[in-house]
Amino acid sequence: KPGIGSHVPGANLPAGDASTAVGYVVQRYLPKPLLLGGLKFDLRLYVLLLGTEGFPAFLSKEGLARFCTERYQAPDDSTRNKTKSFLTNYTLNKKSEGFVRSDEHDGGADGSKRSLASVVQELAVDNGADVDALWSRIERMVEGTCGAMRHALEDSAESVGVSPETCFQVLGFDVILDENLDPHLLEVNAGPSFAIDNVVPVDPREVRKGHYVPSKTANSRFMDASPVLHECASLDLVPDVCRCRDGGGGGAAHVHELSAVDAHVKSSALAGALEIVRRAQKGGLRTGSG
Repeated sequence: KPGIGSHVPGANLPAGDASTAVGYVVQRYLPKPLLLGGLKFDLRLYVLLLGTEGFPAFLSKEGLARFCTERYQAPDDSTRNKTKSFLTNYTLNKKSEGFVRSDEHDGGADGSKRSLASVVQELAVDNGADVDALWSRIERMVEGTCGAMRHALEDSAESVGVSPETCFQVLGFDVILDENLDPHLLEVNAGPSFAIDNVVPVDPREVRKGHYVPSKTANSRFMDASPVLHECASLDLVPDVCRCRDGGGGGAAHVHELSAVDAHVKSSALAGALEIVRRAQKGGLRTGSG
């Protein structure tokens, strides 16, 4: 995939000699990913990195699980074009007819986006997974990754004349689990998305005919839900017909509606991160080795 960009539509190397691959990231394909309901998925984990001594990292226990929209088929010459069965990219799968949008705060039992907590619970209850051991492996992976970045962070802060102690960063770790519940790091996002909307396609023929009338009450179904969803539903997320790039190429007609699972997960992760930052600023935060 490109070194800069949110997704790649296929899994092919660029044509030409090796020199043309400069600027691309190449990773070994994981041949036996963990599946739930026959679907491949990845995890978006949120990690707070503080600029205080040792650059301590804090892993949120709430995150996102993002599912493919077609049953898993290992990529080979006959299935390489069925990318929605083996590429977990949200940017790719949200355009699929099989993408399931749920009004449940945890994404429901079959949502294409679900909360990390609900998936971990499913692994424990239905699969008999050792959840504590899984978290320990994830924590070691996060600690090792953040440790590898510390010298670069110190050098970067020094180069721009900023004191690291005044800084913090919320990172997005993209992780995939194999069939043995071992976590594998896909990438670390310096600026993970905190958008809380669903992109819902609209039939352009209905728009042209004037049959589609945007509803300002599209988010009202969340008003009696949790306090977080009530607050988010009160925002000015009026689902007018939109043609921004989120809807795909060619200015495809769509609307933006509140995503319950995004609002729940991201508000939880951010609230926890900001509380840690607040305590650190007041000097009331105790940290271990990172």
